[in-house]
This record gives sequence, structure tokens and C-alpha cells, in this order.
Amino acid sequence: MLTVALALLAFLAVGCSRGTPKAVTPETSYDFGDVPVVTDMRDAKLKTFVIKNEGTANLKLRNVEVKLIEGC
Repeated sequence: MLTVALALLAFLAVGCSRGTPKAVTPETSYDFGDVPVVTDMRDAKLKTFVIKNEGTANLKLRNVEVKLIEGC
């Protein structure tokens, strides 16, 4: 089993002094199940994570990490 987890704590939210950014996402991980090794990236499995700013200042995402966790 292969699980992808977004490390949301790895981003730096930079805003102005008039407000605070707030990153919100409905999902922080996704389980792809069994994933075979692929030689052509067109056959790779993909997942999109939506990150919404519910704060009052601009949200800038930096140093976003994706972690692959292999299970049994």
C-alpha cells in the first residue's frame, strides 16, 4: 500500500500586518492502494490537493513536502 501525505506544516504562510493567512484543505492524505511500478509517467497515479486561503491576508506556500509512505 502506498499513501501520500502533504506536510502542511512544511509551508510558510507569509502575510501582511493587516491580516493573517489561513490555509485550509479538506484532505491531508490519500491512499492509492496497491501501486505497481511504472516506467512511463503517463501511467502514474495522480492526486490533486486543494488548498484554500480562508484568512484575510495573502497566502504563499513555500517548501511544500510530499511524503510517500509505503505500507504492507
